[in-house]
Amino acid sequence: MTISRHALGVLSMTAVFMAPSSVRAADAERGLDLAERWCDSCHVIHQRDPGWHSGNVAPRFSMLTRMEPPRFRQLLRGGHGGIDAVKSLPDADYDDMLAHIKSLRPEEQ
Repeated sequence: MTISRHALGVLSMTAVFMAPSSVRAADAERGLDLAERWCDSCHVIHQRDPGWHSGNVAPRFSMLTRMEPPRFRQLLRGGHGGIDAVKSLPDADYDDMLAHIKSLRPEEQ
């Protein structure tokens, strides 16, 4: 059986387009590291934290487990909590922080 050059070209292009892209899975552990840097002063970011700390004025992350990526990015890109630096974080950072949030057991507000 002989494959024509045209057929071989089509197969090659199909393989290129079907190959895994550079998209990576969100990393909840890295998201926790980022949350400790950017969010811990206002939010309770850990599941087993015994309660609100004196500086915590915002919802626990475990209350935000239903948040979807577009809404999460929109919230942070607006300069959330007066922290202007979070406006310019790359999407991968937002995705990782949200992966951490979604790794928590949901709690009611």
